[in-house]
Amino acid sequence: MLTTGSSDFQAHERPAFFNGQRLLASDLQAVEIANREMRWLHNRSLHQVGIGSGLAIVGNKGDRVVTVMAGYAIDDLGREIVLTEAVQLALPPVAGAGKGTPAIYDLTINYADDDDLNEAETRATICAQSERGAVRLREAPALCWVLVKTEHEISPLVKSGRRILLGRVRILNCELFSLEIDRRRNARPSKQPYIACGVANPVAWTPWTTKNDKGSDIIIGLCAEIDTSTARFGAVPCYTVRIDGKRPLDWRVNAYVHSAFDGPVTVFDPRSDGFTVGVLLMEIPPPRPAQPIEVPPGGGLNVVREVAMPAASAATPAATGAAVEGVSMPSASVAAPSASITDALRPVFSPWSVVWMGVEG
Repeated sequence: MLTTGSSDFQAHERPAFFNGQRLLASDLQAVEIANREMRWLHNRSLHQVGIGSGLAIVGNKGDRVVTVMAGYAIDDLGREIVLTEAVQLALPPVAGAGKGTPAIYDLTINYADDDDLNEAETRATICAQSERGAVRLREAPALCWVLVKTEHEISPLVKSGRRILLGRVRILNCELFSLEIDRRRNARPSKQPYIACGVANPVAWTPWTTKNDKGSDIIIGLCAEIDTSTARFGAVPCYTVRIDGKRPLDWRVNAYVHSAFDGPVTVFDPRSDGFTVGVLLMEIPPPRPAQPIEVPPGGGLNVVREVAMPAASAATPAATGAAVEGVSMPSASVAAPSASITDALRPVFSPWSVVWMGVEG
């Protein structure tokens, strides 16, 4: 008996019988249920969700039906989804998504509960011939069209593995416009690593800050959330990341030009659908000394950046602000909040994009 805390390993009862026992339908059903649940546990533990074999979709442009071939798949509960013969399925009767663009639908298959199955054979009871009960149920999965509103949208039931995605169709004027199968999930382990790559541009850069010896926030680099959900990784991959863009990146503060290079790139919190990237900044100082602007106590973030401040004189009055790419930056002597640090950084570093590659397996 397994009694761990996981819901997969609950107390399991094995049916037993003895001579002279009166057997009920529930006793025999318990044998089937016990064997079935152990098989499902095996599938969940040793196999992955997806299509094991077959279940191909056949359709030509202009058709009003598609054909799903026989095949086998496993859902997230370990249940076997078996289609024993080819099935023709009518397309949803839609004209399109509007403005002459085709509507997008995902074709999914899922396990059908016993209550949804057709009776293949019934028998009469011993006591009353008029009362009949099912002794055979015809195994058949459920096929369903799921409307997709955006290109990258995926149904939560497909993400979880409760429904298996067979393909994506585009429908225009009630006819098949295109058929895509690249989003199908394979239940068989891949013989080679799965590799996917992409480019994040534009990037919503935010400041990467730390505390100085005075306890004030100072910028050491940039960070951003990167979305990799389009790669459809099944597990957390090993990410390789680099920054692409102009180097050095120059911007003007008053009469001085600042230049910055990207330093080492770090990946934080890697996930199957994304990660956080951090980039250390290496700045070339301007020809004049710079005066840091820091976060005022109890106030919002101003602009934490080395801003060149010309010396005050009769000919050159003390600067009360500086402009970075059109964003107003207060001088160190001004404590009133101005533009946020994020709003100041993004236009400056917008030419930088994030190029990533993920290797799974």
